[in-house]
Amino acid sequence: MSATKGKRGGGTGGDASGRTAEARDLALKALARGDRSGARRHLRQAIQALQGGADPGAEAECRLGLGLTYLRVEGADARRNAFDEISLAARRAADAGIESLFLKCVGYLREAVSSSRDVAALRELISEAAPVLTPAGRAEADRAVGVAATLLAMMEGRGALDPAVWETLADEGLARELASSGSLPPGYAHVFVAGQAQARGDLEATEREALAGRDAALDAVDPLLYVLSCGAIARVRDERGDRVGALAILFTCRASIEDLLGPGAASQVVPMIDALQARWGAEAFASALAEYRRRFA
Repeated sequence: MSATKGKRGGGTGGDASGRTAEARDLALKALARGDRSGARRHLRQAIQALQGGADPGAEAECRLGLGLTYLRVEGADARRNAFDEISLAARRAADAGIESLFLKCVGYLREAVSSSRDVAALRELISEAAPVLTPAGRAEADRAVGVAATLLAMMEGRGALDPAVWETLADEGLARELASSGSLPPGYAHVFVAGQAQARGDLEATEREALAGRDAALDAVDPLLYVLSCGAIARVRDERGDRVGALAILFTCRASIEDLLGPGAASQVVPMIDALQARWGAEAFASALAEYRRRFA
């Protein structure tokens, strides 16, 4: 990988550049129609036009686009293709010395992992790209490895995500310090602050911070933060007496996580729903569930 920061390779000639631009434009139009297969065909044509490696930045962008056509598509083969193509995109971005594009690839790779071997490969990829990464960029990339390992554990159904553990750290000063130092993605601070607000009985602030955490999770495609935020929203709605609202956020959370990571990860939400049933009692839970189904049928 090149150690030159922030530069793209030279062009491959006017004809190649024209073919690449045309193929990428056709791919975008295909995606707009929902035609993933057509988009892949055009992106592969663009990559073929760039053979020779003279413009690794352009190749990285095309390979990232190709990988994204497989991401969030059901099936092990789709995840494998996504990881492989985006890994190649990350390598080309590092060859071009484009840190921002490399980190963008890494952000998607953390979502595409499907085995411990993928996590190790991601760690190795980041290590190889070290010459083109600033300290802040390396810290961001290293955090992605930790998130990838967590997501893999979620997909495999290993370990329960207990938001109460996070609540024990509900110290606003600590949360802000961790977030500002880069040790904690900024969105997680909302979960800590929500826990602190709930501890002092400020339900309005609790829900506001929890909703902000959920929005941050959606923006960053961070399933762990999403689950924790939804759990916090459910708890404050339960405390307010909005049992249907508490069920609604958890059922939405479970469906969203299953769409993104599969049934194993979605099982992490089930204990939160079971906890409501245990707290309300079977009869009250059944009544709230029936009202939820009536409202959202």
